[in-house]
Amino acid sequence: GRMLVHLPQDNHIGISQKIGSPELREQLRQRMVALVGKPEEGGGGGFILRTNAEEASDTELADDIAYLRKTWAEIRDRAYASPPGTLLHQDLTLAERVLRDLTVDDTQAIRIDSRLQYEHLLAFGNAYTPGAVGKLVHYQGERPIFDLCNIDEEIRRALARRVDLKSGGYLIIDQTEALTTVDVNTGGF
Repeated sequence: GRMLVHLPQDNHIGISQKIGSPELREQLRQRMVALVGKPEEGGGGGFILRTNAEEASDTELADDIAYLRKTWAEIRDRAYASPPGTLLHQDLTLAERVLRDLTVDDTQAIRIDSRLQYEHLLAFGNAYTPGAVGKLVHYQGERPIFDLCNIDEEIRRALARRVDLKSGGYLIIDQTEALTTVDVNTGGF
């Protein structure tokens, strides 16, 4: 998951070693124990908190727990019902990962110009990330969405040799056979 690793065959709660503070580690462990629940209460499986879960809210952790448990249940059900050699799980597409991993409370909208992709993400979101579904918007305008939002120009600027910064400075990026150099210039001096 985005913030957790699911251990379906274990009831262990682990914390990333990169989270160094013993007090924070214990606090995170207690929060996870409360969120995971006891196996007899519908809980089950253990989890390891990844480093990026350090600042996560209980809602975000609960959403990740629900997503991972649902994914595991579907994999397990397919394993029992499918013949040998059947693909049981496939990694998420880029669009699905964006919806799952990058959609936060501050996200205003996710605009999609493909009706097929929109319907696919709507179904995925309803099943796994219901909090993000309301941010999906099907763009049906006449102009291509990349033209409307000036995305081609932003990509061109980001890939250019000279990249201007808001501070007035700029970067010069040169790539040679053996080395890539980044020259940082203040611009005003």
